[in-house]
Amino acid sequence: MFEASNLPKIAVNPARRRNAISLTPLIDVVFILLIFFMLASSFLDWRAIPMTTAKAPPANTVSTKQAWTLSVNGATLLLNKQPMPMGVIVQTLESAKDQDPELAVRIQPIGGTSLQSLITVLDQLTERGFTKLNFVRDPNWQPDSKP
Repeated sequence: MFEASNLPKIAVNPARRRNAISLTPLIDVVFILLIFFMLASSFLDWRAIPMTTAKAPPANTVSTKQAWTLSVNGATLLLNKQPMPMGVIVQTLESAKDQDPELAVRIQPIGGTSLQSLITVLDQLTERGFTKLNFVRDPNWQPDSKP
């Protein structure tokens, strides 16, 4: 007969219970990473675009400096109500800036002009060295009355 001592011991140890994986260290690591990236990141862009709401001076007022208004209506650009391509506008403004280094340009959106069109014009002017740029409202603009 077979003796018990000669048999292989397959199931001598009872089934081991698996240890549960704790999620606490993982959550701690995620929160530490969250805090790190929150402190390392800057969510604010302090570059603001000034927008004036002042009305144009009366027609009988004499000004020593010429007021330059660049109106943007979609793809159409108007410099002092004269339609011009962007290249001609930049040349005109650069020659005026040579005469008046304190030249200020008002950018005025007309109608439903997209914000991207305005920013494109703003970027092109700042690349050429114009620093005194303001946005002015379209006098015919009305806020939406939707609740």
